[in-house]
Amino acid sequence: VELFAGDAAAYFFDRLTSPDWIRPLAERGLFRSPAAPIPVEEGRYIQFPIWAPSRYLSRVAHLDPEAVLEVTRDIPDVDNPRVYEDLVDAAVAMPPELAAQLVPRVRAWIRAPYQLLLPLKAGALLSHLARGGQVEAALVLARSLLAVQQEERRLPEDGGIADLGFPPEATPIFDVWDYESILKEHIPDLVDAAGTDALILLRDVLAAAIRLSERVPEQGNEDYSWIWRPAIEDHEKNHDRTAKDFLVSALRDAALRLVERGQVPLRDLAAILEAGQKYVFDRLFLHLLTRFPEAAPDLLRDRLLDGDLFDLAQVSHEFGLLLNSGFRHLQEEDKRALLAKIETGPDLTRFRERFVEEQGHEPSEDEVEQRQERWRHERLGLMGRDSLPEGWRGRFDELVGRFGAAPDEDFPFFSESWAGDASPKTARELTDMPIPEVIGVLREWIPPGDPREATREGLGIALSAAVKERPELFAEEALNFRELDPIYVREYLSGLQEAVKGGARVAWGPVLTLCQWVLEQPRDIPGRVERYSDLDPGWVWTRSGIASLLEVGLTSDASLIPSELRELVWSVIEPLISDPDPEEAADRGGFRDAELSLNSIRGKAMHDVFLYCRWVKLWLDQQGDREHSLEDMPEAERVLR
Repeated sequence: VELFAGDAAAYFFDRLTSPDWIRPLAERGLFRSPAAPIPVEEGRYIQFPIWAPSRYLSRVAHLDPEAVLEVTRDIPDVDNPRVYEDLVDAAVAMPPELAAQLVPRVRAWIRAPYQLLLPLKAGALLSHLARGGQVEAALVLARSLLAVQQEERRLPEDGGIADLGFPPEATPIFDVWDYESILKEHIPDLVDAAGTDALILLRDVLAAAIRLSERVPEQGNEDYSWIWRPAIEDHEKNHDRTAKDFLVSALRDAALRLVERGQVPLRDLAAILEAGQKYVFDRLFLHLLTRFPEAAPDLLRDRLLDGDLFDLAQVSHEFGLLLNSGFRHLQEEDKRALLAKIETGPDLTRFRERFVEEQGHEPSEDEVEQRQERWRHERLGLMGRDSLPEGWRGRFDELVGRFGAAPDEDFPFFSESWAGDASPKTARELTDMPIPEVIGVLREWIPPGDPREATREGLGIALSAAVKERPELFAEEALNFRELDPIYVREYLSGLQEAVKGGARVAWGPVLTLCQWVLEQPRDIPGRVERYSDLDPGWVWTRSGIASLLEVGLTSDASLIPSELRELVWSVIEPLISDPDPEEAADRGGFRDAELSLNSIRGKAMHDVFLYCRWVKLWLDQQGDREHSLEDMPEAERVLR
């Protein structure tokens, strides 16, 4: 045994190809001491050494799987992911019925404190088991791989944007990117093998993730999925990358897979999904009905004529798509009943409450009538003009003439509860205006009470597009944008950034002076944190925009910031380096280190520091007298050293 230590053991095992050595070596204890993690630099880091015996076992497992299984069962746990990875590779090389016997150990390993490639390799084992008919073992392993836990989130005690009160998130027990890969690459094999059992597993894990994300326990059906998953289908508005989001996609795809292959009737999925008792599960079934409107005519009728669903905002997007695909498949009497609901109009209780909140008085009869007609316009548009009876087509044409083309999608929370993108002035109108007139619009315009009308956010987006169209003129007038609301300054800088990316040349002096002014303003504006509206919470988001703009200006080929502005550039970078975003390394919002550096103000600013050094060196080297270094940039050297 002593001869097989260190490099000698590695040399021996790395060249061993015969499984005949397994049992003799096991009898002499050569598999009883796996390489443990090694602390480095007084525990600041940790190394995970390769263990040659486990690599040998994975290499010969297909030749003598029984012997490898016997030895693997007795190898002690040491929390070295490299050892565990080799043993999972060995399991994948075994016949599925033998590999299934290692599932209890693999389940423990994936909860070890250190993970490298182990989750992905365990995912491969999941596929191996499912394809090999070991369905129960595959389900057990999948339940461990997909398990979620509640993240720990610490909020600042002294206020700030974090006090908007975002609820905790449900996270996997390992990296979220590996979690997504497992759901995409290996869960389909489980669905094919386990059918509805796999579907129920995905449903239960998603329901658990939603419960762990609740601000207040027992919220009933409410899951706020309209925020973190605006559309069940793949859509540009789906911006989340969390376990919940990935689980929705996996559950959707699993259900579609089962229906398309004829493994499960559509009506059976209704009971399975809706047992989840959250709105997202109702939305998932509406999505399935939209894809297969003729598969269950009675369910289609029930959902489209359901008085609770018809104007329920939480499911409105999927219900609207079901209207579009399903209306033509209804019986004539059911079509008439549905159109009668549209004639009756919506429940405007929420509209009236919001109007009073925004305007301080009740809406007039004309304003109520306009809201009702807009609602009818949207619903009829979702149903499709060609699907409407002749008499209703004329009614719809009148509404189109009054309100314009009907939307083909409906995201009510994004247009009502959150700021929309409608603007009182189009980007073209702002582009054609003299700059002082644009400033006047930004300074004086007040949004109407109905959030389906124009918003400040919509005006800001139009401004950004106008700036991108005429960046040279807008850059020269940058100082006139001082004293405007942060949302407009942020969108102004965003438009300049996009223009410079596209090759436009701008006057950087006024722009950087505006940035300097922004950094002198307080990060938060009192009163905006407690109540969300279409206003930025302060200058925080604009600060982030400045950091992004600097990156473009310090690297642009067409519009590189001139060297004479060096002092001004540094005066903008320096405050951003000490910005409190992120406030604590522990409060990383689901980001890994590299992602955090790209999604926080201080992280972006440090990127700008390096770009600044490169930019200064470029100008200094052009003088041609000598090679320059960090010592020629003392302002940056102080930060980097």
